[in-house]
Amino acid sequence: MNCKRILAALTAVSLTAAAVSVSADMRINGDLNNDNRVNVADLCMMKGVLTGADADKDIYDITQDGSVNTSDFVMLMQYIIGTVESLPAIQPQTPPYVQPTDQPTVTPTEQPTTTPVSDPSSYMQKVRANIITPEPADISQEKPGVDYGKVESITYMSTTAGREKRANVILPAGYSTDKKYPVMFVNHGIFGNQDSMLDPSMGIQTISANLAAEGEAEQMIIVLADMFSSKDMIFPSGYDIPTVEGYDAFVKDICDDLIPYIEANYSVKTRRENRAITGFSMGGRESLYIGISRPDVFGYIGGACAAPGITPMVDGNMTHPGSMQEIEFKIKDSDPKPYILMLTGAQFDGVVSNSPQKYDELLTKNGTDHIWQEVPNGDHGGVTVRAHFYNFCKAAFRADVND
Repeated sequence: MNCKRILAALTAVSLTAAAVSVSADMRINGDLNNDNRVNVADLCMMKGVLTGADADKDIYDITQDGSVNTSDFVMLMQYIIGTVESLPAIQPQTPPYVQPTDQPTVTPTEQPTTTPVSDPSSYMQKVRANIITPEPADISQEKPGVDYGKVESITYMSTTAGREKRANVILPAGYSTDKKYPVMFVNHGIFGNQDSMLDPSMGIQTISANLAAEGEAEQMIIVLADMFSSKDMIFPSGYDIPTVEGYDAFVKDICDDLIPYIEANYSVKTRRENRAITGFSMGGRESLYIGISRPDVFGYIGGACAAPGITPMVDGNMTHPGSMQEIEFKIKDSDPKPYILMLTGAQFDGVVSNSPQKYDELLTKNGTDHIWQEVPNGDHGGVTVRAHFYNFCKAAFRADVND
């Protein structure tokens, strides 16, 4: 850490400095208040923009990737404290920069691959033909000689929730910054948190590591977040509309806040073909909702024992207004097609009842290709999650493998 730079920055802070618009070839990247210095005053201005301040936002694109989000704040902070030696050169913006809207703005940043990926529908058909239910009995057990990686606990600033949030990151065996990894987000059930899916009964860490060790799955980074993203509540209040809205807000949190943090701090691939989302119960519901809403961000989408309420319905807990209407629960013709869209239900689920089957029927009715599997003797818990995750993990990030 560069202590001299920090000291100089702290002594030069001016929180009331106003930004001055100048041309890109005249200004210094990171000098947001145009005082010819990059210091904490600029960092404070950046934080203000991320929390909604009105400004000419083209000057806040520190990473020069065409968008303004948490990754710009992180890079500017790293430069000020000395862990980053330089900032990217300012690039001319053609066409003119467009101010971000309320829609989550994660976009692919890697260049297209030179080898075309497999056709989504043919790959989905191939995966469907190779579903194994239940999963092999030993695949979720620790085995001698297998490296199960490590778990890191992180804290990131959620502009969506207006507070810091926690997540766990499972790094694969031999994680190295010399290699880039695909990323899978695995989401917990209602009233859970970032630790819930680490429970050994779910098999997330062991299944992924065992499959990778056997060459049956890609090495990947797995992110387990605390989904609840309400600005009004820190914890869910009950099975009610405010709680559901707090979980639905995760679509903005993951796109605007969590993904940029992961990309800024870990060696990851950033195209949709290298990003997956799945989950259990409420996490299954939100994974399907997020994936179907943003197939431009996630190439692989799944959900096990998905809770009701993506579309309007009534159950024993509440009347669900729906996150989207039934006609909207589909991959639109104009959307990029997911390589996997996998729903898993249990034969005996006394918690969400038949809501997974209803989602399956609705996707079929709306003409969206997907995979449906029902787990014999499955329950609302690990038995079904392990069967789902085994098949989903095997299929993820392999759509570019030659048939």
